[in-house]
Amino acid sequence: MDPLMFLLWLRDCTETRFYEKRCEKHAGKYKTIYCGTCRGTLACEICWKDSIEHHGQNYLQVYIASWKTSISIGDISRFCDASNIQLYKINSKKVVYLNPNTKGREEKKDGTPKCLNCQRKLIESHYRFCSISCKKNNKFETELFDRPIMFQITNIELACRDAEVINHGNAEVINYRIRRRKAEFPRMAIL
Repeated sequence: MDPLMFLLWLRDCTETRFYEKRCEKHAGKYKTIYCGTCRGTLACEICWKDSIEHHGQNYLQVYIASWKTSISIGDISRFCDASNIQLYKINSKKVVYLNPNTKGREEKKDGTPKCLNCQRKLIESHYRFCSISCKKNNKFETELFDRPIMFQITNIELACRDAEVINHGNAEVINYRIRRRKAEFPRMAIL
């Protein structure tokens, strides 16, 4: 896909409001598939599978994760480099937010990691952006974003919950996430 066409397509996708309209043919389904070739066509899963006109076209399927619109990391990595974007898990699928998370704005602690574009709080320090649109809008990443680079597996494995060491041949990746521990000697309040 042409990089300029993809950036236009991605801009339209980030501005689209998903989960507001239900399918006219299938009342229980939301329109969650965005057709990139048609730029703006929304369809539900059943209509997309039955459609002959969209066969072989570029598309993205959108999910809801923590009340936010998100895209599977496998889907977006076909079109662009999705590294350095905060990963989330929804039903054992790794997803990235389409637009910035509204929670976590104006964090006062200096040591917390923040998105380079919108300054929202990030969960883990090795990520640099909170969403796809933040990476697209960042002036330093724009020229890197339009190059199709496959997502690196080390970023997925670094999103593990517990601290661990992962071996990749000669390289060793360490997750520095710290577990909270119980107090050694719990104390009762004085009466």
